[in-house]
Amino acid sequence: MEKHGQGNRFIRCGFAGVLLLFLLALPSKAAEQKASGTPPKPPAPATPAGIALADIATRATQVSNLLSSLTAAAAPNTRVKDISNSLPTLSKQLDAQLEATRLTLEAEPSLATLQTLQQEWQRLQLEPTAWLSVLTRRATMLQGGLNQLDELQKIWS
Repeated sequence: MEKHGQGNRFIRCGFAGVLLLFLLALPSKAAEQKASGTPPKPPAPATPAGIALADIATRATQVSNLLSSLTAAAAPNTRVKDISNSLPTLSKQLDAQLEATRLTLEAEPSLATLQTLQQEWQRLQLEPTAWLSVLTRRATMLQGGLNQLDELQKIWS
Protein backbone atom coordinates (compact mmCIF):
# COMPACT_ATOMS: atom_id res chain seq x y z
CA MET A 1 0.00 0.00 0.00
CA GLU A 2 2.87 2.32 0.79
CA LYS A 3 4.22 1.92 -2.75
CA HIS A 4 0.97 3.24 -4.22
CA GLY A 5 1.05 6.26 -1.92
CA GLN A 6 4.57 6.99 -3.09
CA GLY A 7 3.50 6.65 -6.74
CA ASN A 8 0.57 9.01 -6.27
CA ARG A 9 2.82 11.47 -4.43
CA PHE A 10 5.31 11.22 -7.31
CA ILE A 11 2.59 11.96 -9.87
CA ARG A 12 1.25 14.90 -7.85
CA CYS A 13 4.78 16.23 -7.47
CA GLY A 14 5.38 15.76 -11.20
CA PHE A 15 2.34 17.80 -12.17
CA ALA A 16 3.10 20.32 -9.47
CA GLY A 17 6.60 20.57 -10.90
CA VAL A 18 5.27 21.13 -14.41
CA LEU A 19 2.93 23.81 -13.10
CA LEU A 20 5.78 25.39 -11.13
CA LEU A 21 8.01 25.47 -14.21
CA PHE A 22 5.14 26.94 -16.16
CA LEU A 23 4.64 29.69 -13.60
CA LEU A 24 8.36 30.34 -13.19
CA ALA A 25 8.72 30.93 -16.93
CA LEU A 26 6.53 34.02 -16.72
CA PRO A 27 8.59 36.14 -14.30
CA SER A 28 11.92 35.00 -15.74
CA LYS A 29 11.15 36.49 -19.16
CA ALA A 30 10.21 39.82 -17.61
CA ALA A 31 13.38 39.80 -15.48
CA GLU A 32 15.52 39.03 -18.54
CA GLN A 33 14.04 41.98 -20.42
CA LYS A 34 14.47 44.30 -17.42
CA ALA A 35 18.09 43.20 -16.88
CA SER A 36 19.08 43.56 -20.52
CA GLY A 37 17.42 46.95 -20.87
CA THR A 38 15.96 45.96 -24.23
CA PRO A 39 12.33 46.64 -24.92
CA PRO A 40 10.12 43.57 -25.14
CA LYS A 41 9.81 42.11 -28.61
CA PRO A 42 6.36 41.83 -30.09
CA PRO A 43 5.18 38.24 -30.27
CA ALA A 44 5.89 36.40 -33.50
CA PRO A 45 2.79 35.91 -35.64
CA ALA A 46 3.23 32.10 -35.67
CA THR A 47 2.80 31.78 -31.90
CA PRO A 48 -0.63 31.39 -30.33
CA ALA A 49 -2.47 34.63 -29.64
CA GLY A 50 -2.43 36.01 -26.10
CA ILE A 51 -5.44 35.98 -23.86
CA ALA A 52 -7.76 38.96 -23.81
CA LEU A 53 -7.97 40.65 -20.43
CA ALA A 54 -11.68 39.87 -20.13
CA ASP A 55 -11.00 36.15 -20.71
CA ILE A 56 -8.18 35.68 -18.19
CA ALA A 57 -10.35 34.48 -15.29
CA THR A 58 -12.29 32.06 -17.50
CA ARG A 59 -9.15 30.70 -19.10
CA ALA A 60 -7.42 30.35 -15.72
CA THR A 61 -10.36 28.27 -14.50
CA GLN A 62 -10.11 26.13 -17.63
CA VAL A 63 -6.39 25.58 -17.01
CA SER A 64 -7.09 24.69 -13.39
CA ASN A 65 -9.75 22.19 -14.49
CA LEU A 66 -7.39 20.72 -17.08
CA LEU A 67 -4.63 20.32 -14.47
CA SER A 68 -7.10 18.58 -12.15
CA SER A 69 -8.26 16.19 -14.85
CA LEU A 70 -4.69 15.45 -16.00
CA THR A 71 -3.62 14.81 -12.41
CA ALA A 72 -6.52 12.41 -11.93
CA ALA A 73 -5.78 10.69 -15.25
CA ALA A 74 -2.09 10.32 -14.34
CA ALA A 75 -2.85 8.45 -11.13
CA PRO A 76 -2.23 4.72 -11.58
CA ASN A 77 -5.49 2.96 -12.42
CA THR A 78 -6.42 -0.57 -11.36
CA ARG A 79 -4.92 -2.13 -14.49
CA VAL A 80 -1.57 -0.37 -14.03
CA LYS A 81 -1.52 -1.38 -10.36
CA ASP A 82 -2.28 -5.00 -11.32
CA ILE A 83 0.57 -4.98 -13.84
CA SER A 84 2.94 -3.51 -11.27
CA ASN A 85 1.92 -6.10 -8.67
CA SER A 86 2.31 -8.96 -11.19
CA LEU A 87 5.85 -8.09 -12.27
CA PRO A 88 7.68 -9.85 -9.39
CA THR A 89 5.74 -13.08 -10.02
CA LEU A 90 6.41 -12.92 -13.76
CA SER A 91 10.08 -12.25 -13.09
CA LYS A 92 10.31 -15.38 -10.94
CA GLN A 93 8.51 -17.42 -13.61
CA LEU A 94 10.90 -16.16 -16.28
CA ASP A 95 13.95 -16.89 -14.13
CA ALA A 96 12.72 -20.43 -13.47
CA GLN A 97 11.91 -21.00 -17.14
CA LEU A 98 15.30 -19.65 -18.19
CA GLU A 99 17.09 -22.05 -15.85
CA ALA A 100 14.95 -24.99 -17.03
CA THR A 101 15.64 -24.04 -20.65
CA ARG A 102 19.37 -23.79 -20.01
CA LEU A 103 19.45 -27.24 -18.42
CA THR A 104 17.36 -28.72 -21.22
CA LEU A 105 19.57 -27.22 -23.92
CA GLU A 106 22.72 -28.56 -22.23
CA ALA A 107 21.26 -32.06 -22.59
CA GLU A 108 21.02 -31.66 -26.42
CA PRO A 109 17.23 -32.13 -26.63
CA SER A 110 15.20 -33.57 -29.45
CA LEU A 111 13.28 -31.41 -31.91
CA ALA A 112 10.03 -32.18 -30.08
CA THR A 113 11.53 -30.96 -26.80
CA LEU A 114 12.77 -27.79 -28.48
CA GLN A 115 9.29 -27.16 -29.88
CA THR A 116 7.80 -27.62 -26.41
CA LEU A 117 10.30 -25.09 -25.02
CA GLN A 118 9.39 -22.66 -27.79
CA GLN A 119 5.69 -23.01 -26.99
CA GLU A 120 6.34 -22.40 -23.30
CA TRP A 121 8.30 -19.21 -24.04
CA GLN A 122 5.56 -18.03 -26.40
CA ARG A 123 2.97 -18.64 -23.68
CA LEU A 124 5.03 -16.63 -21.20
CA GLN A 125 5.26 -13.80 -23.74
CA LEU A 126 1.47 -13.33 -24.09
CA GLU A 127 0.80 -11.54 -20.80
CA PRO A 128 3.70 -9.05 -21.00
CA THR A 129 2.69 -8.25 -24.58
CA ALA A 130 -0.83 -7.40 -23.43
CA TRP A 131 0.64 -5.29 -20.62
CA LEU A 132 2.80 -3.44 -23.12
CA SER A 133 -0.28 -2.55 -25.12
CA VAL A 134 -2.11 -1.23 -22.03
CA LEU A 135 0.90 0.80 -20.89
CA THR A 136 1.57 2.18 -24.37
CA ARG A 137 -2.01 3.45 -24.67
CA ARG A 138 -1.69 5.04 -21.24
CA ALA A 139 1.66 6.65 -22.10
CA THR A 140 0.17 8.04 -25.31
CA MET A 141 -2.74 9.53 -23.36
CA LEU A 142 -0.37 11.08 -20.80
CA GLN A 143 1.83 12.48 -23.57
CA GLY A 144 -1.28 14.13 -25.04
CA GLY A 145 -1.83 15.83 -21.68
CA LEU A 146 1.76 17.04 -21.61
CA ASN A 147 1.32 18.40 -25.13
CA GLN A 148 -1.77 20.31 -23.97
CA LEU A 149 0.21 21.79 -21.09
CA ASP A 150 2.98 22.79 -23.49
CA GLU A 151 0.48 24.61 -25.71
CA LEU A 152 -1.03 26.36 -22.69
CA GLN A 153 2.41 27.48 -21.57
CA LYS A 154 2.94 29.09 -24.97
CA ILE A 155 -0.36 30.93 -24.67
CA TRP A 156 0.23 32.13 -21.11
CA SER A 157 3.87 33.15 -21.52
